[in-house]
Amino acid sequence: MKLALKAWMIPALAAALALAAAPSRAVQVGVTVGGGEQFFDGERMLRDELAPFGALELRMTDRWGAEFWYLSASTDTAFEGELGLKTDIERWHAGFLYYMETSGPWQPYFAFGAGRLTRETEQPDKTSEDFSDNEANIGLGIRYFMTDNLSLRGDTRYHYGIDDEAHDLSFSLGLAVHFGEVEPWPSPRRDTDGDGVPDDRDDCPNTPRGTRVDSRGCPIAVDRVASIRLLVHFDFDRSTVKPQYFSDIRSLADYLKRNRNIYVELEGHTDSIGSNQYNNRLSQRRADAVMRVLVNEYGIASRRVIARGYGETRPVADNRSDRGRAENRRVIATLEVQYDNNGRR
Repeated sequence: MKLALKAWMIPALAAALALAAAPSRAVQVGVTVGGGEQFFDGERMLRDELAPFGALELRMTDRWGAEFWYLSASTDTAFEGELGLKTDIERWHAGFLYYMETSGPWQPYFAFGAGRLTRETEQPDKTSEDFSDNEANIGLGIRYFMTDNLSLRGDTRYHYGIDDEAHDLSFSLGLAVHFGEVEPWPSPRRDTDGDGVPDDRDDCPNTPRGTRVDSRGCPIAVDRVASIRLLVHFDFDRSTVKPQYFSDIRSLADYLKRNRNIYVELEGHTDSIGSNQYNNRLSQRRADAVMRVLVNEYGIASRRVIARGYGETRPVADNRSDRGRAENRRVIATLEVQYDNNGRR
């Protein structure tokens, strides 16, 4: 299958060039290995087969990823009345994944693409004959992130053979390793002052950043009354909350349950290694991770929690030492008391 091997190398090379050509843009690279069951149209005269596959995904934003997928296996076929002829198959496609959900560990996606199915059948006289079919495919899948850099993925595809007019199905399950970051998909509604209220509903435009606002985008009077001693440290380039900090987070949650008028701000921070842009995103992910523990594990209403990343701008220790950088990789909590427009709690 020399021609087939050359064919699948083309999109793989294109993907590598695309990654190399955009070093300044955040791109998450995902490498998946796994197995997939191939259900072939009866007209193909191929036995259904479970086969290993590999995939390379370049996730350009949290919504969109470009993917190259490749599978190779041996199966049996019936050809000119002879049963059980050995057939080697290769299936590859290049396409796109659109993620319908981008927050949380479960991320379902819609997939579509085009590629090729190549078959090499060994004849009774020991010669071989090649068959190939251009394909288009669509499908649905879901990815479960066990950590920031490791996920399980399962999907199902419908493959339409353009040349043979064949209809195949496939189901696959794989384990993926991820490297790098992705840019958030731009919001369709503009929020110029960044207060969380879209411009078309903002009665108080140009609110200073960091100001707590109501549903109309107007400032709410707050008085910072205390700083609770919540301090969560993170491993280098990670945003996973380690189990040793859950008891401290639970203590904060218990305090918030006893004081229903208290709001909490979670401040995420990083050390100085990496670009400012990367560290801003990493610090936000760290703050979001602690917020998810408060909300999902301990039942604190999300409206009472603000998660904000400050990148490397607020160090508490010297970034020139390993110990200092470790102290700067943190999330801390600040408590606020909210007042209504009449100055009452």
